[in-house]
Amino acid sequence: EDLAWTHVGPTNGVITLAHEALATYGAGPRPEALWMVLRGSPAVSCVQLVNLRGIDDDRWNVAHERAPEPLEGIEVRARVGVEITGVWWDTPDDNVGHARSLRYEVKGGELRFQIPHLDVWALAWWTVR
Repeated sequence: EDLAWTHVGPTNGVITLAHEALATYGAGPRPEALWMVLRGSPAVSCVQLVNLRGIDDDRWNVAHERAPEPLEGIEVRARVGVEITGVWWDTPDDNVGHARSLRYEVKGGELRFQIPHLDVWALAWWTVR
C-alpha cells in the first residue's frame, strides 16, 4: 500500500521534502512536480521519488522531448519514534547499481538526510531497531 497519500507533504507532515527549487511534491503523479511513493514495514521505510519537473504531463513511463529538471541535495524529513539504524539510497540514473549509505541525523523525533541527486527516479530507505 502506498502510504504517501496519508503521510507525505506539508499537510500530513510525516514525511516532507526541502529544496529551494522544489515547488510541488506529493502522492500521485502531477506535471511539474515530484511524485512520491512511500511504503513501509515495521523494520523498513522506503520513499521513491519520480521527477516530473519540466515535464508537461504526468506520464512518467513514456518518452518525452526533454528530460526532467534534475535536483541536487533534496532534504528528506521524517517524523520517527524509533531508533534509526541506517539510511541508504540508490538510483538507476547514475549506473552505480548498488545501495549507498547516507549520513543522517535524528533530533527531536525527526530524521533528516539528503538525497544527493535526482534525475528521473531515486529511492531512499531507512531501517529501525
